[in-house]
Amino acid sequence: MRTVLCILTASWLYAASSLAQPASACGALEFATEVIANDPHTNLCPKPADPTLEPLHGKLERTPGKNTAVFFEVLKTLRDYCATPETSTWRAALAQHIDTVLATAKALRRPPADFAAVRNTDSALDPESCLFMTGDTGTSDYACYVIAGTARPQKTSMATYELSDFSDAYLAHRALGVAYAALVKLDVPALAAALARLNEANQRWANLRHRGYLQYPWELWLSSTFAAYSDYQACFVKDAYCTGEEGLDPERLRLIALHPGVGMGFSGFGWKDKTKPSADAALALSLEVLGAAYYQGDFKNYLGASLGAVVNDGAFADVRPGVFVHLTRWLHLGYLVSLFQKDTRYDATLFLSTDLGSALGATFLE
Repeated sequence: MRTVLCILTASWLYAASSLAQPASACGALEFATEVIANDPHTNLCPKPADPTLEPLHGKLERTPGKNTAVFFEVLKTLRDYCATPETSTWRAALAQHIDTVLATAKALRRPPADFAAVRNTDSALDPESCLFMTGDTGTSDYACYVIAGTARPQKTSMATYELSDFSDAYLAHRALGVAYAALVKLDVPALAAALARLNEANQRWANLRHRGYLQYPWELWLSSTFAAYSDYQACFVKDAYCTGEEGLDPERLRLIALHPGVGMGFSGFGWKDKTKPSADAALALSLEVLGAAYYQGDFKNYLGASLGAVVNDGAFADVRPGVFVHLTRWLHLGYLVSLFQKDTRYDATLFLSTDLGSALGATFLE
């Protein structure tokens, strides 16, 4: 008997507590927590099972990233789901946007990536004015979604859609999420091309750092001043993923200016009768006054030429001007003639060096 009474009492208390709680205590905060933040544990907001949206979402999750036929099918199905004779609803706006995306993609152009991920607030607006938002200022899907009876934000540059209740809000949120996921996956080939292009550019910069002719800080500054560097932002005018050439790679023609170096100088290569080529090398200090190096497309090798001078074995009174040529970082040659020292005039030095700076990893001078 006592057991029966306990069971009846517990059942009555449970029923009373159930009646005391509202069927749905969903508000803007709960919706943001449960739906937008994907935290379903409190289960206060209605999430109606939908025979169209849930299967579409599952299909997107199961489909490999390059099966564009499936993504087209998902967008078409979602477009039919949203089709409505009313033109001012979120459904009509989404259907119209999908039409634009499908037409653009069929024309073999990159679709507009406007289905921005749904978020809760916008820093430019009162965070309590919109239940959730999509897009950014200036994009075609910049919109605020409000529950019926809520004051609309006073902002003319964005669309505002009224949702009848939180069930409708959940369907709108889910439909936008499916559209966004389908569009992102539909754009996978372009994204993959962009990543490959960025990796290629990164490798070219790495090759320049490790295999290029070492540039001193003033050479880098002069290069940026005189070289016709392209604007990286110009990429996005034509391609939102910036898969073009503008600004991604280093400049292939790079300046040599007041570039000091050291190498071996072999004298006796001039046209003085009494001077013969010598196999005895002397330490030679070089200064390349002005020149340029031109790089291959992958930046692994370069050719260059410059004008400058050398001093053999510390003989600063015998400055020898001439030309330098650069054949990859391993071989730098120079032919420099004595013009100012009377007893060595018209003698010439054959200068030989390697780019020890980059060879030894002097990256602090990049």
